[in-house]
Amino acid sequence: MFLIKLLAGLPMSVIYAVSDIISFMHFYLIACRKDVIMKNLTMSFPGMSDKENAKVLYAFNRNLSDVMVETIKAFRISSRMTGGNVRKKMTGYYSFA
Repeated sequence: MFLIKLLAGLPMSVIYAVSDIISFMHFYLIACRKDVIMKNLTMSFPGMSDKENAKVLYAFNRNLSDVMVETIKAFRISSRMTGGNVRKKMTGYYSFA
């Protein structure tokens, strides 16, 4: 939990650099379920080449890592950063204006 709070306090440029590192590790080093995802993409888009499917897979990994680090950043986001679009209610839940 300490590491998450520490990461949440970093500027967005550093957060996205961490996202790039996570994306690289997930795509090239871990390669978790890469073959299953490629098979599903091939079945879903039969007209696309393997190279195009690999681009979609890489873009998916980049987006997934961006969403993960943005979620971590949301722990310490200020109302100034949201442009005042999020208000905290008395119940503790957030609503969008």
